[in-house]
Amino acid sequence: MKRRRLFVIIFGCLAAVIVVLLLWPREREPEYNGVALSGWLVRCGSTNQAECLAAVAAIRHIGTNALPFLLRWIQYEPGWRDSLGRKILGWPVLGSRRDVQRLIWNMTQYRAITAVNGFRILGSDANPALPELQRLADNPKAPETAIRATQCLILMTQRFPDFDDLRFR
Repeated sequence: MKRRRLFVIIFGCLAAVIVVLLLWPREREPEYNGVALSGWLVRCGSTNQAECLAAVAAIRHIGTNALPFLLRWIQYEPGWRDSLGRKILGWPVLGSRRDVQRLIWNMTQYRAITAVNGFRILGSDANPALPELQRLADNPKAPETAIRATQCLILMTQRFPDFDDLRFR
């Protein structure tokens, strides 16, 4: 009986910790028209040109409010999470669920790559992040982050095409 009570107490504590972690409020991403920044960044990679143009406009509208998130996201260094995420996505039932895909996207390199695209879209509007990007680019202990920060610094100086340049003629 004592063993069973101990098991119930341990299981209850574990369940409470899981519930607290899932429900703990996180810092909310900036939104535009009800879609979060990460959603707009994903839409930038769309093959639908209208959706891509809308995403670029939304990210430009969000502007400098996106910088803390973009800076945090480019600092991702690959590790065991990437290989685990790829394995889970390969499972027939669990890998096809949207919530699982979103969770894996939040912890993989794809988000870091889309963050670089966010800096490219913001261009000179992201100038307040230049000192932090330079610091990240000079960090030898995080090589992937240094590469992405350097990419951001280069892409921010290039002119992103206007909407008229993106439309088919």
